[in-house]
Amino acid sequence: MVPFCPEPLEELRERFPRALEHVYDIKAIHEGGAIRPGEVQAQIFDHSCGIRIVVGREKLPDGTRRLHVSSSVQPGSRLYRRLMKHPPPSRVGRFGVYAGRLLCKIAGGRLDRLLEKEGGGLRWAFADGVAHWCGADVT
Repeated sequence: MVPFCPEPLEELRERFPRALEHVYDIKAIHEGGAIRPGEVQAQIFDHSCGIRIVVGREKLPDGTRRLHVSSSVQPGSRLYRRLMKHPPPSRVGRFGVYAGRLLCKIAGGRLDRLLEKEGGGLRWAFADGVAHWCGADVT
């Protein structure tokens, strides 16, 4: 696991385009023979608010490509403590809003391009304490 290491927003923005360069093969990852984006520092965006965002482009078994973004909040962070004051359904929605806003700040216009793509748009789900967004490929 890559240790949580917050960076200034400007640095996160600057390196975001490089996180989109590599395409991860989902089949190889699921078969255990390939590294996941969450294990690569270049794909990880830690912010001082306590949110970690992991960005990766994926090739699915059918050959299509997509953008996959996951996010989590660090236990013990100020945001984590604030979220824990709310009941679970509200907590999940609030976290999705916070993480989504941070993702937009980091990605900037690149995210706008993604959302404009035909059939695109990020769809999100919450599983095992992690928010996931998936959408059309960014290229």
